[in-house]
Amino acid sequence: MAVIERRETGIKPSVSARLRDGIVEEMGRAERLPRPPGGPIVIREESAGVPRYSRWYVIWDQFLGLDPELRSEVILDAVERKFGKKEVLRSSMVMGLTPDEPLAREVFPQESAKISQLAAVHEPRAKYRTKR
Repeated sequence: MAVIERRETGIKPSVSARLRDGIVEEMGRAERLPRPPGGPIVIREESAGVPRYSRWYVIWDQFLGLDPELRSEVILDAVERKFGKKEVLRSSMVMGLTPDEPLAREVFPQESAKISQLAAVHEPRAKYRTKR
């Protein structure tokens, strides 16, 4: 078979749940309330056309050390928890970034000040242990 097989290591369920819950909490925060220090920045882009779809981006220092696939998995889990399966199926892109990753500022120049503030609030966390 010409397919390269790879085994995903995953993350501890308790870590995944903590990250998911932090994102869900931010998704439910009223806009007029301040974002907690060190909390995630959640950005949702909706298409203007038909069919409607959403792109989800989460910028958070807690993603340091997690593979992009695992970050996306946690975000989709949060989207499902907060908005249901229908919203997950409408999601065309899901991306988790740390505030120190240059792509975060390139993709969201209008959020650059918030991203810089987030990066300054916490020192980067140690890498998470993965399940074996």
